[in-house]
Amino acid sequence: MGDVVRFLKQTKIEDLFKDDKTELVFAKTTDPALQTLHQLLKAKVLSIPLYDEKKKQYTAFFDIIDVLHFVTSVRRPPPSAPGPAEPNVPRRKELVSVSFVFRCCC
Repeated sequence: MGDVVRFLKQTKIEDLFKDDKTELVFAKTTDPALQTLHQLLKAKVLSIPLYDEKKKQYTAFFDIIDVLHFVTSVRRPPPSAPGPAEPNVPRRKELVSVSFVFRCCC
């Protein structure tokens, strides 16, 4: 156990990735959600940071849980609705931005 504690105290994160040539995978908040999902799958990661060009900074993370939540919740009527409601969901061929999916999940 002492070796692990010493390693954690003495090692910097940059030391772990010195020889790593991997580029940061990210999406813009205005990117289509499907494109961003493909980025997740291609990079074999579960989450990527979202860059907001207006704010000039990373503002959130987009992950597979956001996609799953969106897919399972958009067809369900809101709890306060008295009967079946037509959800405000873009048509199948319309592009849905990452920020739209993110707003639906948070």
